[in-house]
Amino acid sequence: ARVRFEVLLACWGWPAGWIVTILGKLLQVPTAVYVLGADAAGVPSIDYGIFHRPFLRRIATWTYCQTDLLLAITNYQKNQLIGFGINRPVCVVPWGVDPSEYTFKRKCPGDALHFIHVGHLSLVKDQATLLRAFAIINERKPSDLVIFGADCLNGEMQRLAQALKIEKNVTFRDMVPYGEMPMHYLGADVMLHTSLSEGQSMALTEAAASGV
Repeated sequence: ARVRFEVLLACWGWPAGWIVTILGKLLQVPTAVYVLGADAAGVPSIDYGIFHRPFLRRIATWTYCQTDLLLAITNYQKNQLIGFGINRPVCVVPWGVDPSEYTFKRKCPGDALHFIHVGHLSLVKDQATLLRAFAIINERKPSDLVIFGADCLNGEMQRLAQALKIEKNVTFRDMVPYGEMPMHYLGADVMLHTSLSEGQSMALTEAAASGV
């Protein structure tokens, strides 16, 4: 015999949340929508998020008001939704880390500071600001920076590092298997993160759990 679904859950408001909310109404099944990042943001200067786009904003507003349960990762994100006119209860359920994988280690920096940044090279992560900040720090205290993430800017950040004369102090790495990340956090003293918009940065959460 078929087992009826008790609830339909969508991660991301668009398009998954919209589709699930419609299906829930058709099938008469409760729905929940978990907004994560761009689906609760609008940054026109870099064309990021859906709330500065009139058509998607209308779809998102309808979805978030019609779903039975609206979930956000942080209170910051909840307040963003309220600011965009979503006047309904929002349940905040933060993300955590696996304590068996991420071990807190108190840092004792030596002569050089070891910086880490985790995030795809993209406009929303604003690594241009990150590199400029690191260049200032490096002038005052010799340091190194390792950046983990796929390059979505076609070498623009690598060229900026050369222009700032910090290319010898910055290592750009692609994505690595997730199971390797705890080791990389433990080798860092400080995380630099300059994102223009975040739901909840898992990289910051993981770094904090590691004592970075």
